[in-house]
Amino acid sequence: MTTPASTTVAPFRGTGAKPPSLLDSYTHYRNSDPPRPKKPYCGTWTMVGDGSHSVKHLRHRCKGYRCGRCGPRKRRQLSRRLGQLATEHKLFRMLTLTLDPAKMPPGTDSIKYIRGVVWRKMRVYLARRLRRTVAYEAILELQGNGRAHLHVLIDAFIPWEWVRAAWGALGGGHVRIEKIDVRNVSAYLSKYLTKDPERELPSGVRHVTTSRGLVIWPEAHKSDPGSVETRWTLSRLPIDLHYERAHARKDEHYETEPDGCRTLVWFVSEMTSEGGSGPSELPRTREEIAYE
Repeated sequence: MTTPASTTVAPFRGTGAKPPSLLDSYTHYRNSDPPRPKKPYCGTWTMVGDGSHSVKHLRHRCKGYRCGRCGPRKRRQLSRRLGQLATEHKLFRMLTLTLDPAKMPPGTDSIKYIRGVVWRKMRVYLARRLRRTVAYEAILELQGNGRAHLHVLIDAFIPWEWVRAAWGALGGGHVRIEKIDVRNVSAYLSKYLTKDPERELPSGVRHVTTSRGLVIWPEAHKSDPGSVETRWTLSRLPIDLHYERAHARKDEHYETEPDGCRTLVWFVSEMTSEGGSGPSELPRTREEIAYE
């Protein structure tokens, strides 16, 4: 009996060949995410800082969570920093707080509702019970249905019955409390800082919020009164072109990209007598005009 042409299966080529699996593509394998592209201008511009005797050149990065290069690195840094803050302030109780759609007003944005209404009132309840301001780190996530929920690290033990009653009275839903291992806080938080592309937060929404006094990036708030102020400007020329034109380069730093390329990150050059780091008044080249 012959097999109909519509059901005939072509043989696989090669000795011991196996049929292709649907798991070969990330579109079918749900445990992997498609790689994100780098932002168009990430790394193509340069930050130039004029000091008293030297000029600093820094490759400008977008530092965005949605950037294929900056996003993973920023999330790793954020996870480590949140782990340090949690250890310093003894934030070892994790509250998972969800919303009850039946208690939400129709047409309400779940992100604004859980942060601006329910969690804001919940902090007042916690302060009254503890008789002090609670220290916390709150990580915002979106569920598969699109509703927001919070993972909150706090610095006090609170009975689950009281949290469930208070959160439910304010308009919340499910409540879960976990005790975090002191040695693995950063590793525990990292799974909440990695987002699926289709569940990623809208642009402009903060992923992590903290209580007053917990500064995530202290270097952004630190100022040395005795240091010389550096005036930073953004140049649309690449750092490699600044490097070629710089005068008396003193220091430089490179790093290796994921594809194996060695990239210049920053360098320092001496200040010329006319000011600046080199012959900036030279006629512009075609490359400079193209970058501008």
